[in-house]
Amino acid sequence: MKLSEIRKAYEDLSGKLSDVNRQLAFAGIGIIWIFKISDSNSTSIPNELYTPLLALIISLSIDLLQYLIQTFTWYFYYLYKQKQGYREEEETNEPEYFNCIPWLFLLFKVVALITAYIYMFEYLRKILFH
Repeated sequence: MKLSEIRKAYEDLSGKLSDVNRQLAFAGIGIIWIFKISDSNSTSIPNELYTPLLALIISLSIDLLQYLIQTFTWYFYYLYKQKQGYREEEETNEPEYFNCIPWLFLLFKVVALITAYIYMFEYLRKILFH
């Protein structure tokens, strides 16, 4: 397997992981919404679900930050290379550290999602088997 194929594989898989993470975060919010408590004047969720809701919101926020930072990083790198005289079709090598922060964001948003689901499973276990 060529090195370029390996890079394409992990880029495709990390993009898919981000997509799945985002879908599961929204699904988790939907699951929490199912357990909402409504009375005539207000709607609330059980106290045990605030922590997973916060973790899901953190996961989605990190997702947004990851793509925001990547977008600006690549845009400013493009402008930098353009000012150096590079042409559109010319090859350039990006610095190795460009992918470090996005990988950390990917890790943190997945950890936040897993944390949320652990708390939700614990809540469901408690109400189903109590």
